[in-house]
Amino acid sequence: MWRFGVVVLLLASTLSHGQEKLSQHDYKQLKKAFDLIEASQTQAAKQQLLSASDKVTSPYAKALVWQNLGQLELRAERHRTALKYLQKAHVLEALPATQQSNLLKTIAQLHCMAEQWSACSTKLSRWIKRAGKQVRGDDHLLLAQAYSQQEKWRSVLPSIRAAIATRKVAPRSWYQLETGAQIRLKRWAAAAKAQQRLVRIYPKRSADWRQLTALQLQAGQSKAALATQRMGFERGLLTQGKDYRQLAQMLLSQGAPYKAGEVLERGLKRGSLKGTARELTLLSQSWQLAKEKHKAIAALAQLQKVTPSAKNLARIAQLQIDLEQWRSAQRTLSAALKSAKGDDRASLQLLLGITQVKLEQFVLARNALKAAADYPSVSGSAKSWLRYLEQVAPNEQLAVAG
Repeated sequence: MWRFGVVVLLLASTLSHGQEKLSQHDYKQLKKAFDLIEASQTQAAKQQLLSASDKVTSPYAKALVWQNLGQLELRAERHRTALKYLQKAHVLEALPATQQSNLLKTIAQLHCMAEQWSACSTKLSRWIKRAGKQVRGDDHLLLAQAYSQQEKWRSVLPSIRAAIATRKVAPRSWYQLETGAQIRLKRWAAAAKAQQRLVRIYPKRSADWRQLTALQLQAGQSKAALATQRMGFERGLLTQGKDYRQLAQMLLSQGAPYKAGEVLERGLKRGSLKGTARELTLLSQSWQLAKEKHKAIAALAQLQKVTPSAKNLARIAQLQIDLEQWRSAQRTLSAALKSAKGDDRASLQLLLGITQVKLEQFVLARNALKAAADYPSVSGSAKSWLRYLEQVAPNEQLAVAG
């Protein structure tokens, strides 16, 4: 993962290039160490370099000592010790510009490895500003990651964007970091835009589509969110029960209840939806809003099997009344009244009386309406129907009943 800007040098070459800057004394001290390195006598070379650190006189010679000690530690993967030596070399500012630049980058990387994020980002940012065309996408990425570890989300964004810009197609995690930074800043529209780019480039992950929908909803982009959910659904990526439910709810909120009902029916048929009370309630609401009363009755009948209640029966009865299915409504209302209480019972009693009027069961209707009239919440309506009943019912029938 880590590619250090300073590698173990061809030390003899370094020495020859720098010979003009070294005194004869300093040259001899360093030559001994470099010869040992070339002979792969690493431990002896380290001892010679440490000894030379107190003997060489010029800043350039000292910088070479510390730089090469650092390189030997890097080769041995002793990174903390390498960092100490390389920092000593860098602070002298005595090496050629290219070596100074590479040193700075390596020091920044070592700070990152040690999870010293502030030092990492400070030094890496400084190197990036100076390095020009040497900077790669991975360098911008490392800086973005260092900022993210410090939760400096505003600083993350320009770095991760610069990293992405270096690739025709960047790794998925790079786009995720941009989206994540926007989320942390609560810039929902920008986060949705970043996530949309991720989904366009990497379109096969269900979780990414779900996040895009969620971000668009958070940004108040309800139509865009619906379009995203439908696209993921039609591509076969959003196939879990929660995906069917969310799409149905979004369709309902956008005034498309029939399509919502179709989505829920499809989910039930495929087994993605298990026919829970929540799902069947949503299905019945969809069909009712779509004015598909027969379908709504069927959904409510399923719901009644899952969670029996007088309220379910009341809804079924109301739909049956709307369809003028008077006998079915009468049976449903009679069943509902067996468990209904309070105001629910009052409205059911009134509906039963009205249904019996329609069936010309006048005696039963009068009894039901009289019972309904005892409830203040429906008393006025019940009395109106009783007056109507007196006008339409044969007097002798009511008289016998009385």
